[in-house]
Amino acid sequence: MKRIAWFLSVVLLLSNLLGVPAAAASGTVALGIFHPDTGQYRQTQVQTAQLIFDGEPIQSDMPSFILNSRTMVPVRILAERLSAEVLWVPDNQQVIILSEKNTIVLTIGSPVAQVDGVDTTLPDGVSVGLAKYDGVERTLVPLRFVSEQLGAEVTWDNDTYTASVTSPAPSAVYSVTDIAADPASCLVTIATSSRPDCNIKDFGNRVVIDILDAVLTSGMPGSVAVNGSLVKAVRYSQYDQYYKDHARVVRVVLDLTDTASYSDFSFETGDTGLLIRPAESGEAPPVVTPDPSVDYSQFTVVLDPGHGGADCGAIYEGVNEKDINLAVALKVRSLLEQARVNVIMTRDEDVTVGLYTRAPLANDAQADIFVSIHSNASSTSNTVQGIYTCYYADATPGCDLAETLQTAVISSTGAFDRGLQCHPDYVVLRYTKMPAVLIEMGFMSTPAELSCLMDDGYRDSLASGIAGGILNYLSAD
Repeated sequence: MKRIAWFLSVVLLLSNLLGVPAAAASGTVALGIFHPDTGQYRQTQVQTAQLIFDGEPIQSDMPSFILNSRTMVPVRILAERLSAEVLWVPDNQQVIILSEKNTIVLTIGSPVAQVDGVDTTLPDGVSVGLAKYDGVERTLVPLRFVSEQLGAEVTWDNDTYTASVTSPAPSAVYSVTDIAADPASCLVTIATSSRPDCNIKDFGNRVVIDILDAVLTSGMPGSVAVNGSLVKAVRYSQYDQYYKDHARVVRVVLDLTDTASYSDFSFETGDTGLLIRPAESGEAPPVVTPDPSVDYSQFTVVLDPGHGGADCGAIYEGVNEKDINLAVALKVRSLLEQARVNVIMTRDEDVTVGLYTRAPLANDAQADIFVSIHSNASSTSNTVQGIYTCYYADATPGCDLAETLQTAVISSTGAFDRGLQCHPDYVVLRYTKMPAVLIEMGFMSTPAELSCLMDDGYRDSLASGIAGGILNYLSAD
């Protein structure tokens, strides 16, 4: 008979194992599994599994076990060893796993997970679960799915019922070989020995570029005086201690002049480095012109910036979807309020808002329309582009609103038109009592579109299109 060796937790070991049963010593164990349909735990006999991480057996007060052919493990044990953070959202019965690589959202009882905001079907439909064993309650997740999403490798030994997890290999380190700046053109060049992975941040009077897995070539001076119209100086140094998943990081800081800002620059990554140049001025965003014959003060519009707080949405190149959504929504609010529209925001700062509280907020306010603002992502392509607008069902006011909004936003931005999509499964569309839409403003997974979504001028164009579409719909109404 197959026998599984289980290791007790450190606390139990320090207690000299007094009065404690061995977890799953016989290879099977009875434990309580939570069933969301009844809201109760049901005692179930399960086959246990041994968990080994980077060659070392893992000790736990909750045994790993097999459920529908999938190995379930305590989520915190897995996440901590893969440098991820775990959040539990009780209102939605969701586990959110945050790492520098991606964000995973698992919902109890749901066969679909969200990975960086993209719906992903779980193997065998096995999702996050709750279990009780020997007085301990733990949240468990499917081992292979979560591990592989976090970059780890999983192997399975069927003879011993052992799952072995190998953490991701550290990223290869490359060199920053030169940093130069031209005062006349304000062109900044960062030369690297291979294509850089950069995290670029707006700090008001500074632009900060963190070059991940990189080291400075010895002998570099540490600063460049520029004294140009946009950049006063460029400073750089090794910045190794602040990224837990990247041992070596080079930080480059652009000190800006008093009149310059982040939106004045464009960033181009190539195989040999990063080029920072003044952004082209381009055309001014379209003007939102209210219909003077319409009293817009009679209308109430709810704007819903997607995600927020603990829920970052999609994350690419260190950029959180929640921040893009909020920035555009605030611009839309400003434009609508200029037209005297009564605007309600589901959030106007970086706070967590429950998925199921957004529609009731609009319903309670008896709003005329509801617009949810999101950014998109693809798990399979880094070239897909475009904007689309979602609605609840065909031949409804929501469909008409989606068409009006989509037309205005495409006209304002010049983005690729991906049309309309019917999504009766979206909570914010299903439970709102007024015309409701959800707009996906572009794909963060596509570098070119992410650059646009980070550009303040392009956000102005998005906001003008969304606000203009809303006013057009209210005028026609």
